[in-house]
Amino acid sequence: MNTNRSSRLPLLKSILLFMGASFFAFLLSVALHETGHYLASIILGVPERGIVLNPFGQNYNIYLGDLDVALGTTGRHAFGGASGMLFDLFITLTVSLLLWRKRSPALLPLLLLGSYALLHESVSMIMEVIEYPNACDGCWSDWVSVMRFGMPPGVVALLAAVMLAAGCIWMLQLLPLTGITAQDAFWRRLVVLMTGIPLLFLCAVIYQTLFGVDYYVPAWRGWLLMESVRKSKIIYTAASAGLTAIITPLHRPLFPWLDRLSHTPAAQVRWRDALIAIGLGLAITLIQLVYFNDPTLRGAM
Repeated sequence: MNTNRSSRLPLLKSILLFMGASFFAFLLSVALHETGHYLASIILGVPERGIVLNPFGQNYNIYLGDLDVALGTTGRHAFGGASGMLFDLFITLTVSLLLWRKRSPALLPLLLLGSYALLHESVSMIMEVIEYPNACDGCWSDWVSVMRFGMPPGVVALLAAVMLAAGCIWMLQLLPLTGITAQDAFWRRLVVLMTGIPLLFLCAVIYQTLFGVDYYVPAWRGWLLMESVRKSKIIYTAASAGLTAIITPLHRPLFPWLDRLSHTPAAQVRWRDALIAIGLGLAITLIQLVYFNDPTLRGAM
């Protein structure tokens, strides 16, 4: 009985550490992405009013007036579209790489920033490459804008694939900080990884089902339907769970190469590390829900 309990507690600490660190890193990366757009709007002289962040919903900048008129040329649109990713990757990769040599469970929320920035930016690029052929004339989403400026969709897709692979490798390099190694049972590795972004997107599906509403987004000149947001979160839940199910069995055969690339010793996770990570994940979730939603845009159709 004591043996079973002693084997469960390390796994629980691993789950809590990875869950909290993942929620914090992903949501901060998304916030940095929107901050990049915000700063670009200031540089371009676009009238704006702030940033909307919802950990379980949609994230965007609030612009005053007609965004198409304010941005004007395709070059300005492309600069505004690419600014989110560029600012996000610059900050997250810089922070994570500066801390890389000091890898420890306590620093995992910051070390995962680079991984999640690469992952969520690459997935957004892939989705927009798929959307691009059918994008309407008035649609100026981030990478649609860049492709309309002249970057071939194939180049965008190739860059996204490289970033996606790099983000997965980065995450596997950090997994030993949770106390989980390639030698652990498959199910233990899978459970820990599933409590990261797949769980966050599942929470988003539940949130939209229980509390989601339709609301008008002036910059998009249209209503954002709760059902549309929920469907997109279901897709992202399935995609992230599928990606996790793919990289987990690859962890063991890739381990010798990963270990030569950058050896990360398996850590002993303390309760303090796990609770700090959970606290950071909970804090950024509540801050975004409470302070970065614009109630003036909400209202049932």
